Order: sequence, then C-alpha cells, then structure tokens
Amino acid sequence: MRIKITQYGYANDETPDSNTQAHIGVQNIELEQDLSCAVTDSAKHALGAHVGDWLRIDFGGGQTLYRRIDDRAPEHDQRVDIYMVQGFNRRLHDYADVTLTTAPFGAPPQHHIGPHRHR
Repeated sequence: MRIKITQYGYANDETPDSNTQAHIGVQNIELEQDLSCAVTDSAKHALGAHVGDWLRIDFGGGQTLYRRIDDRAPEHDQRVDIYMVQGFNRRLHDYADVTLTTAPFGAPPQHHIGPHRHR
C-alpha cells in the first residue's frame, strides 16, 4: 500500500512532544534509532497492523527500511512516521510502498520503560 512517509524525533523537529524527547513511544515502549516508527490509526487499520508489528517500507530503487511500530502518529492522514533521533534524512522519499512483514533476522524485542501509560 502506498503511504506517506514522514520523520520525527530529530533535534530540530518542529512538532516535538515530551515523550518523544524522552525516547518513549506508545505503551511506554523505548523508541530506538533504526528500529522504531509511529503510524497513524488509519494507516494501522488499512495495513491490518498493531503496535509491535514490523513494516517493510520500500522506497524503490533498492532502498528499503524495516521498522517496528513503537509509537502512534497524530491523525491527519494515513502515514508512517520514522523515528530519526540521529537527524532528518533528506534522501528518504515522501511516499513508499508499505507492507506488514515479519521481524528481520536478529531484530531485538521491544523494551518497555516503567509502567504502561496510554498515549
């Protein structure tokens, strides 16, 4: 499914929130560079995905990312928001083909920080 791709969590992010700045996603899941993403509820529903599921994000031209749903993106449209604490990546396109997939080989499990909090 073709979905809008955005990025969040980098130093000059124009829409930061306190949980993201503390590297905390939905259900107190620790956000991790190169692993975490946030997804809007409408995109999760369209993909049949849930928190903890893995997504294959194919930009074309051999550029593919695998990300785990660790956070919830604000609902404005169907999109995947890639967690980029090390900085905004201008080489990523604004849209990609996104599919539900299994965890890549050797992928670490989610880490929860403290008690469960809804977000």
